[in-house]
Formats: sequence, structure tokens, C-alpha cells
Amino acid sequence: MKSKASLLEKPQLLIFDVNETLLDLSPVKSRVNELRGDAHAFKEWFSLLLHYSCVESLTGNYREFGSIGKATLKMVFQEYQKDIQEKEIEEVLGLMGTLPAHKEVPEALELFRHAGYTLVALSNGSLDLVQKQLDHAGLSPFFERIFSVDVTGKYKPDPATYKHVLDQMQIQANKGMLLAAHAWDILGAQRVGMQTAFVSRPGKVLYPEAPLPEYSGNSLVQIAVQME
Repeated sequence: MKSKASLLEKPQLLIFDVNETLLDLSPVKSRVNELRGDAHAFKEWFSLLLHYSCVESLTGNYREFGSIGKATLKMVFQEYQKDIQEKEIEEVLGLMGTLPAHKEVPEALELFRHAGYTLVALSNGSLDLVQKQLDHAGLSPFFERIFSVDVTGKYKPDPATYKHVLDQMQIQANKGMLLAAHAWDILGAQRVGMQTAFVSRPGKVLYPEAPLPEYSGNSLVQIAVQME
């Protein structure tokens, strides 16, 4: 679906979220659900992980994403009086570094690059992890730069993190676009004046109280075709 994009200047810089937007979290989802014996365990954990990353930022603190992931994974099991072993936690976190790309992603990134856009990646994960993830998935060559919240110590959707990327790339906010599968990430980028594109992966929906993104589609290829 295309909304108001035709009224705006074509963006120059495309900023891609990583987990779920580019990379498929299914291997992690399956393992967490298996370990707790509950089809909803992964969703609860990932929501809690995002929740406490925001808590850390709001209270002026910073802990590495993997550390918060470990702590919140324990919480999700403790809530149901279930045990999770340290080696199982390390297994789950290790899977984060070996995620596959969603099938259409390489084609989409090539379309974006061919259309003349500058591509960068931005993740709440540590820079080492994000680099490992994109290398493993074969996506690193598509990106001019890879960014992490490590530098700002502020997790998305904190404005400081988006602004840092824009400043580093020397791009005005309205000429930058965030592409993400998370409504909270889309809203964060909108609040600093960026354009946005929403990838409606299965189970992902927009926040009704936020403005519509400039573009949306069921896959990155759909969005790339609209933006050619």
C-alpha cells in the first residue's frame, strides 16, 4: 500500500532495522517455545526484552542488549515456575548470531541499491553481534555502514539513536527513511522527522495512534518496487 509518499521528497538514506525486518527470528522462536513448552513464550520474552531496554534508556542507564536478553529470558521462565539452564540461555542467545535473512531480502536490497539509495543498518544489538548477523546472512556487502545503539547508549525508539545515524551520514531527517517491521520503531523515526516504511511481517501491525508510514508492504520487495 502506498500512502502519502508521492507528496514528499524522495529519501536519500535508507536505514534498515535488523531483527525481524531483515532477519528471520524463527529459529530462536522455535527454541524458546520448545524450552518452555509454550507457543507464546518467545513473544513474551521478546516483548519483555524490548520493555526493559526502554526502561534502561528512560532511567539513564545502559546495559548491552545481550545482557538484558539473558535477564528477561530468566524472567519469562521464572514467571511460570519453569527452570532454564545457563547452557540453554547461551544456546538461545547464540542462535541470534546465526539467523537467516528473510527470503526476499537480498533481492530487495539489490533493488534499493540499484535505484540509487544509500543503505545502512541500525540495531539495538551490539555492534559485534550486528556485524556477525549480517555477515552470516550474507547481507553486509549491501550496507555502507552498520550502526548500533552502543554509541549512544540509548535504545530505539529513543530519538538520540536515530539522530546519531543521521548526523553520521550527514543527512537531514526528512531525507532519511527507516524501514522496519516494528510499529514502535516506525513511530520513533517519525518523531524525529524521518520518512518511514513498514514491513508487515506476519503478526506485525501498525500503532493506530501514529501517522501512516510513507510506504508499507508485506515484504521488502513490495516496498522496493514502490520506491523505484
